[in-house]
Amino acid sequence: MALKGKNKKKNAVVDDTGSSLVRRIISGEMVDSDFFGRHWVLMLTVLFILFTFISGKYTCMTSYEEKMRLQDKLDVTYKEFMRVRSEYMGKIRESVVKQRVDSLRMNLDLQEVPAYQVVLDK
Repeated sequence: MALKGKNKKKNAVVDDTGSSLVRRIISGEMVDSDFFGRHWVLMLTVLFILFTFISGKYTCMTSYEEKMRLQDKLDVTYKEFMRVRSEYMGKIRESVVKQRVDSLRMNLDLQEVPAYQVVLDK
């Protein structure tokens, strides 16, 4: 019978651990007062690693955003280049040039026969 009483007490403590744990954390009973004094090197190491991780993550995210911004700028520039190129190619097309020369009445005509190369014999 004595054992049953002890088991009941243990079960009561186990059932109440959720609220007891919260109470202990809030009141500061979870960690001894000299815990940080004894483990200050470990705590500084953990903080250093944590800050390094956060710094690396921030640097990675800002670099990725910069890469995406530059990629978008490159896409816009390439599309502008293609638009200007097609406009230029349209302006130098033979039919367009012939039409422009005719509209200006410069009396110029395209040569039907290709130019001959004169070679002198010695």
